[in-house]
Amino acid sequence: MWEEKIALVNVYGPTAHDVHFWKTLQSLLQSKAQGHMLVAGDFNIAMDPMWDRSSAKRDGAGGTRKQLARILRTFQLTDLWRGLHPYEKDYTFSSIPHQSFSRIDILFGDSFWERCCYKAEIGP
Repeated sequence: MWEEKIALVNVYGPTAHDVHFWKTLQSLLQSKAQGHMLVAGDFNIAMDPMWDRSSAKRDGAGGTRKQLARILRTFQLTDLWRGLHPYEKDYTFSSIPHQSFSRIDILFGDSFWERCCYKAEIGP
């Protein structure tokens, strides 16, 4: 693709706070990922509870959110869907027992992908 190196990373984040998981992810990205980075997957965390959850109740994920935010800053990654939909609420996960919805499946990319991405949708 334009003779550029691309690092595509798929993540399935833990459902509970796990410092070791996030440190390992950061270490792997630092040592293995080369080129323009796309990091996607089920992070099991709503990055901005106000916009990414149907209920603004505390979710107890502040520590996990901080660790993921640190990784995003380190690699200069942004949420590509949120960049195109800054004031929209849409969800990728529903919890029937909690009667809530969350956007926990996310695609993060570096500035290369921000320039390329002109459309992003969350499907049914």
